[in-house]
Amino acid sequence: MRQVVPIAPLLLVLLLSACASVGNESLATREADWPPLTMTQAELLKELGPPTVHTTTVQESKTVTALTWTYARAESNPALFIPIIGLFVAASGKGVDVQSRGLTVLFDTDGAMKSRTWTRTQTGQRSIDTVSPPRTERSGP
Repeated sequence: MRQVVPIAPLLLVLLLSACASVGNESLATREADWPPLTMTQAELLKELGPPTVHTTTVQESKTVTALTWTYARAESNPALFIPIIGLFVAASGKGVDVQSRGLTVLFDTDGAMKSRTWTRTQTGQRSIDTVSPPRTERSGP
């Protein structure tokens, strides 16, 4: 007699151990010294597309525009979906791995870049850090 391997449980685990992402995926591979401080607002919008958040404020009688782009990726541990064992995996904090990156850029009224700030967060065993490269002055008129 031939033994039948139950395929349905294996397929279910594979289907449920999915990952999801949202936002501007190009942020995942950008370096902390990007974009160059000489880049204008129009150039950055052309390269990254519309921002996730657009904020306009007035500081010292000058209008400042802050544009923020974000990217996040979440991946679940397949063991989460195993009865009983999944409870222990979830309680250990190793059930879902989430990584996110964000770029916030400040612009003057004329569309010239004032500063950029990168943020990166990760769950699990990894640490959370914020990267903000030193500000260098723009040269030119």
